[in-house]
Amino acid sequence: QMMQPHEPLWTAAEVAAYLRVSRKSVYNWAEAGTIPHCKVGALLRFVPAAVRAWAEGDRPVLRVAR
Repeated sequence: QMMQPHEPLWTAAEVAAYLRVSRKSVYNWAEAGTIPHCKVGALLRFVPAAVRAWAEGDRPVLRVAR
């Protein structure tokens, strides 16, 4: 069975646009561990499905390995 292609990871700007908040809010939430995120080198990235679930109220945050 072939693996399904994954959506590209979102940047903080893309998360901010999706949630209609500032990028600073996204960075603050990531720093506080409030929103699910991962680091690619020094860059913050976000799994779209995890952000959508979080936005819909699925609040238990699982930290993605860095």
